[in-house]
Amino acid sequence: MRLKVERRVQISTISMLLIIFLGACSSPSTSSPSLPASTSPNSSVANSAAWTVQGVYNLGGRAQNVFAGLSCFDSMNCQAAGGSMTTNYLLGTSNGGSSWSREAVPPFLTKALNGGGSVGNLSGISCPSASTCYGITQHNYNVTFGTVTSSGLGAAIVSTHDSGSTWKLVTTIPNTLFFNSISCSTEIDCVAVGETSSSSQDSAGFIAYSNNGVSWIKANVASSTPVLNGVSCPTLSHCVAVGSDMSSNKSVVLVSNDGGKTWIKSPLPGSFNSLQTLACPSAKVCFALASSTASGNSGNSGILGPSVVVKTVDGGKSWTPGTPLDASESPLSISCVSSSECFMVGYSSEGNSPSALILETKDAGASWIPVNAPESVSVLMRVSCVTSGSCWAVGGKSPANNSSLIGTFTTGYILFSKGN
Repeated sequence: MRLKVERRVQISTISMLLIIFLGACSSPSTSSPSLPASTSPNSSVANSAAWTVQGVYNLGGRAQNVFAGLSCFDSMNCQAAGGSMTTNYLLGTSNGGSSWSREAVPPFLTKALNGGGSVGNLSGISCPSASTCYGITQHNYNVTFGTVTSSGLGAAIVSTHDSGSTWKLVTTIPNTLFFNSISCSTEIDCVAVGETSSSSQDSAGFIAYSNNGVSWIKANVASSTPVLNGVSCPTLSHCVAVGSDMSSNKSVVLVSNDGGKTWIKSPLPGSFNSLQTLACPSAKVCFALASSTASGNSGNSGILGPSVVVKTVDGGKSWTPGTPLDASESPLSISCVSSSECFMVGYSSEGNSPSALILETKDAGASWIPVNAPESVSVLMRVSCVTSGSCWAVGGKSPANNSSLIGTFTTGYILFSKGN
């Protein structure tokens, strides 16, 4: 079975799928489903970290255009976000997820959802400290150049500096569509990537950076830069961004050594028609999730070709592709505990209905081992790991016999793994 994943003009390919968490927690379920085919001939789940349900949230029926964000600063502090076209919710924990508190939705998001024209949901979060987090969304803007006023929807940045108790709108970038990813190396230094388009050209990528957390500047990148889907800044100066041009099936890797101000294009080996997300556990090592051009799997975001992880050990100057994953495995997010241990989450299309996918590597990406996931979960959208070994993932449950992941979640889940 292939899961239908479509692209919509207002939101990014992956962001469009993301799930929210609503309501009150119920008792967790820790039963395990059958596993997808292993990506390593000698792999085993025996020594892998156990994942359990930490929170269950009733979505109250079909939720349209679901978003989600997840970022954990350490083993105690995490923020999660999401919403539908009519509701927006924020959750936070300061005790490792023993309890998740529902936070107040800021007025500018509520206004957007009530007819302000903006989608208004947080589709990504980056938390550089226990108290400070930045989120990405869309919002209205009005900008005057001389006697001409320009207005519309643009990619927007929001922030909290009190562990999620209050969120404020920081800025909206004119003449953009939306951000797809954000990464903050300190409480004031961040880089966000996304896409913009006009009636005269196809979608193109753009980058915005900040050195004070308040003023955001668009970086000078080529107008031909493809849509940028992911960014990771493991240090104050070093950042890596990845993207893809859907029309020409070309991928791009950009590297910055000055905190996002300037970018250099990095060559890729082989042929990849999509780079969707990445994780950089150090300034030298990054893992990026790609889709090859070989047929066989709808894979990530409906692109032909099985998913494959490409790796760099020199800060993005050169990349090495790994072995393609099984055709039924569609990872959507990646996060690392260290340069040798990482997790990918997504869904498996093996069988009659989708099931949650968790893959782990302990050998720096040489092999990816499937890990048991609770069978109550259909798909996992985001994963966030910290150096202590703890990881969290968010996802949802689709109605029985439903082949689409878009707008069909009836239940939201937060999963947790303490690590080995």
